[in-house]
Amino acid sequence: LLSCRPSPFTSSLNVDFFLSEDAKITISLYDSQGKLVADKSADFLQGENTLGLDNLGELPAGLYWYRLDAEGQILSGKTIKY
Repeated sequence: LLSCRPSPFTSSLNVDFFLSEDAKITISLYDSQGKLVADKSADFLQGENTLGLDNLGELPAGLYWYRLDAEGQILSGKTIKY
């Protein structure tokens, strides 16, 4: 389970996910050129979780890719910033 909200976003972005076991999670946000513009890591327990990125208001409007790394299992998607 992976969802990104809100989409489109303005100043913050939350990624919802489900873990089958406890894990360290890293979320990364890339611009349309593939440049890393934000990231955050945290430890999470098994079950439904949310990891957010804040202070994104200064990023230009456009298409962005988010990547969720759960100890080697990688999920990704795209979103838009207004």
